[in-house]
Amino acid sequence: MKAMKGQKAMTKGALLGELATATEMKKSDITKVLNTLTEIGTQEVKKSGKFVLPGLCMIKTRQKAKGLGWDLWRVFR
Repeated sequence: MKAMKGQKAMTKGALLGELATATEMKKSDITKVLNTLTEIGTQEVKKSGKFVLPGLCMIKTRQKAKGLGWDLWRVFR
């Protein structure tokens, strides 16, 4: 799915505000939950290379193969 042109991504503050109004919780509580989720996601990606929020997204790390461009540059310099 492509991003829409001219649309800006939702900021962290805007996301916190929307979640606070939808759940009728304090914004500070939502901030703690979001920060904890960020920490857990970071740990999981570092540990297993994958983090899943069921029904929302999956974050995976990917190992790219080394390109030939750098090697060719070193040979011909």
